[in-house]
Amino acid sequence: MCRVVNLIDEYTNIINKYYDTPLPFITATGQWLISALYGRYFVCPALPENTKKPNLFFVLSSPPLFTRRTTVTSIAKRLFIKADSEITGLPPNQIKDKFIEEFTIEGIADHISATGFEDYIICSHEFGMVLTRGRRQYLEGMLSAMSKLYDGIGHKQYLSTRGGKPAGREIPDRLYVTMLAEMQKAEIYLNQLMLSQGFLRRVILIPQSHEDLDINRYKPFISLERKFCPFNLDKFSEKLIERGKIIKQFFEENGGEIIIELRPKVINVINKLDRTMFLSFKQTGDEKQIYFGSYPAFITKLAMIYAIADLDNEIKEGKGVREDRKIYYIFVYENHLAKAISFFRPIFTRVQEKLEKIITEREVQPLKTYETVYNKIERLCSGSGMTMGQLLNYLNTTKNQAREYLETMFEMEKLFIVWHKTSRKPRIVVFTDEEKAKQYYKKVENQGLKAILFDKSNYKQFLTRW
Repeated sequence: MCRVVNLIDEYTNIINKYYDTPLPFITATGQWLISALYGRYFVCPALPENTKKPNLFFVLSSPPLFTRRTTVTSIAKRLFIKADSEITGLPPNQIKDKFIEEFTIEGIADHISATGFEDYIICSHEFGMVLTRGRRQYLEGMLSAMSKLYDGIGHKQYLSTRGGKPAGREIPDRLYVTMLAEMQKAEIYLNQLMLSQGFLRRVILIPQSHEDLDINRYKPFISLERKFCPFNLDKFSEKLIERGKIIKQFFEENGGEIIIELRPKVINVINKLDRTMFLSFKQTGDEKQIYFGSYPAFITKLAMIYAIADLDNEIKEGKGVREDRKIYYIFVYENHLAKAISFFRPIFTRVQEKLEKIITEREVQPLKTYETVYNKIERLCSGSGMTMGQLLNYLNTTKNQAREYLETMFEMEKLFIVWHKTSRKPRIVVFTDEEKAKQYYKKVENQGLKAILFDKSNYKQFLTRW
């Protein structure tokens, strides 16, 4: 058996042996793993500002069932936590704090402020619901903040100081942020706003459908062979850790990022592609080009990741501007670019099909649906409030379906819930008026009953309890 020298290829081979997840999903999670673990230690000065780092935003899109996208994202995240803990010397529980699962500007800024890392991962098991949470203006602000995280640009939000609140929240410059998220059918959730605003052109969207399931790769639900998967992943993680420690050592000796150099043939291919995209957009003004214009940036970053993951691609020493200072380099060769193009070209074709639907539909239905649900909750729970059971009945929905809406309204400080004991089972009353909620809470307490008032500050306790 020939030796596999690229960590992305080795990861893909291991997962492919035990799971029938579509290969683009497997490969993408391997690419994300390398980007998240090592990318912050590198920079490519030849690239435009805000694209010099090899950070990647991935969204895996497919209908639920049988694509097993959550399986592979969970494996990749576990590998990251284990390897990054060994490389940095931080405990695994602290590494877990690098994962951002808050999707409001306030939540993201508060998470970063509380943890203080220089690198983060945005993640969501159902990113489509994140995109349907806010009204248009609110969604624009959230997408803008996430775009700035991708670019490594800081973000400042000014807030009202009523009630002793802080005057503003700030996300610092030069953070290194990657993304690994999942969603159902992309054309349901993505819309014109996301395309023109700029967030979508920073995301490598990987759509898969039932047609992409390969019967020749089918793996049974119960497989005795699968018990060997953890052992092989542990052996693989040892290679991740070894490579990471070498990279970190060069980074520290260098006093900063290791330089990524693109070989001349690589530069020629990418620049030719970029010029083709430029001329096409100039001639047609096609809105799809807003996304496809990022093709050169995507394949460049992917090629950089393949170069970093190549165990035979050594980091080399060179001379900097100052004679007394060493500079360390790693090169991107044609084979690394070829791997990037081979992966991304079919993805490009599939995304083009999705964008045809997005561009022809000026409004996306889930945003309208969310607005309707939001208004219903606000109307039904105004005044004296409404019990949770009554609210779910009026909305004709389940706890799990309502959870996303309630969480968003909590974050927007539009929802207040009083939980209290009764002679039988606990009672949950939902309010959209803060004063009415407080009055009800005091009334219950005066009756000698144990009660809790849930708002933005503690709503996660309610969601856990509920």
